[in-house]
Amino acid sequence: DALALARLHFATSPDLAQRCVDRAQGNPLFLVQLLRSDTDDPSIPATIQSVVLARLDRLPARDKAAIQAAAIVGQRFDIELLRHLIRDPSYDLAVPVARDLVRLETAGAGRLMFTHALIRDGAYASLLHSTRRELHRAAADWYAGRDPTLRAEHLDRAEDLMAAAAYLEAARAEVAALRIDAALALAERGGRLKADKRVGHAIAILEGELHRELGHASLALQAFERARDFASDDRERCIAWIGIASVHRLTSDLTSGLTALEAAAPLAAGADLEREAAQIHYLRGALHFAVGDVDACRMEHERALEFAQRSSDPEREAEALSGLADAFYAQGRMKSAHAAFARCVAICERAGLKRFVIMNRLMLSVIESYFGDAGTSLARIEQARDAARELQHRAAEAMADQCAGWALTAFGRYAEARAPLERGLKLSREIGLRRFETACLANLARVLWSEGAKEEARRAAREAWALCEQFSPRFAGPSMLGSIAHFAEDDDERMRAMTMAERLLEQGCVGHSHFDFYAAAIDVTLGQRQWSEAERYADALETYARPEPIPWSEFYSARGRALAATGRGAPDRGALAACRQRAVELNYLAAIPALDAALEAMR
Repeated sequence: DALALARLHFATSPDLAQRCVDRAQGNPLFLVQLLRSDTDDPSIPATIQSVVLARLDRLPARDKAAIQAAAIVGQRFDIELLRHLIRDPSYDLAVPVARDLVRLETAGAGRLMFTHALIRDGAYASLLHSTRRELHRAAADWYAGRDPTLRAEHLDRAEDLMAAAAYLEAARAEVAALRIDAALALAERGGRLKADKRVGHAIAILEGELHRELGHASLALQAFERARDFASDDRERCIAWIGIASVHRLTSDLTSGLTALEAAAPLAAGADLEREAAQIHYLRGALHFAVGDVDACRMEHERALEFAQRSSDPEREAEALSGLADAFYAQGRMKSAHAAFARCVAICERAGLKRFVIMNRLMLSVIESYFGDAGTSLARIEQARDAARELQHRAAEAMADQCAGWALTAFGRYAEARAPLERGLKLSREIGLRRFETACLANLARVLWSEGAKEEARRAAREAWALCEQFSPRFAGPSMLGSIAHFAEDDDERMRAMTMAERLLEQGCVGHSHFDFYAAAIDVTLGQRQWSEAERYADALETYARPEPIPWSEFYSARGRALAATGRGAPDRGALAACRQRAVELNYLAAIPALDAALEAMR
């Protein structure tokens, strides 16, 4: 009935009619007055204001003041808070309850509510501006130590200069509770308020960190640049430059990232900032890792660990160990990398570093794939993906999908790999994570090839290589080129890809490039009946992994030699059967068909 009445009045504005009905909450008097106001203005129409004021004026003075004070809290309020606001510890609301202005929300719980939102709005509008500010400030005092968000909001409404700092405190509390969206909203609100430079700097840093974790690279960069402008000393400038570098690391922009760190380094050294120095070396090492500069990566992370241990900061130590693990990984020393990542994860778990630990767990899963441990690897990825989604860590979520796709293709489970790869590709493109986008494309190309979509597979592999060329051919270039060689339609394209990949490996590439390329190159040359070349690549894989042999290198080297011997006309049934059994044990299902064909040919 209310909606029908409202629609008669606003025949051409059904949305406005619906809003009036919603606001009136079933009270016909209020509905009629809202309709007569003929506006979408959220303020109280004068007619309603006069009705509310008339009812308030009939209250005893103390009760009227109490209702007005309660209005600054909201539609619902706590009796103890109200008593604090009016400075009367024994006050009860018997008269306002009897006159149907407020009612108990839950019997005996001390919670009350206005019987209608427009009564609360009218009472609030009746307050003098100065009185309203005083009451909001008193409410903020009440919430101190109880609810940092409500304290900040009341200080904001009181137009108190402490409001920005209160929003910073509230945002940090939300971060600690792992409510990232809520934390970001509070930080952004605080950032819009007038504040001293130190508070402004701290809010901008937090806002930048939250945007970065949510994958909003451009917004994160803007926040860190704002923090740099707020900075009042070398430490604050250093922290802002580190934040800027961390965003460039996320987007794999090596040049800009190193430039930012060059600005941060002298500031850290001049102020003897060991914690910040650890971050600088960690980020510098991470940028070198992203472009495949193995030696520089390890050197920087060793320095990061030194500074982290001197500063006795578990977060910086976890970062440095993660970086050192990356350096071992980049050198193909997977056992050492696994041990370092495990130490990093242990520190994260003790220190409660729930966000930072996710990507390190994912790196453990990648290494476990090289060990042939499908069950542990895939279960760890699933757990990490769930944690990333819960914590709204979009970069980690993209990495989880990319790792799942890589592991599933490595285990020959192509049909299962498509969904995580497509999710990871979409998310990586949204965030601007070119490394993960490249890896998803490369693995999706293998899935497409397994499905018989050969031209689509070639396009995906070439697109992955083009991306790789843009940010770092040495990070995963040989892996991409190995796929292009495998899918090539002619000998010239195949040879160009193989030659280019080997040239990159000679310059120094991340460990997975060696492992992935040599395994692919063995299959490419076997397919071309180039038995000596297949044996050469098997030897190269074994040589590269010699400092720390792993199941992947041992298996693909042995398989390459056994299949090359078969192709040459000197098959060894025992060697082929042993390789097949090992493929089953390691879950390398894609490697089995060629072994089966060789064994079948010997019957």
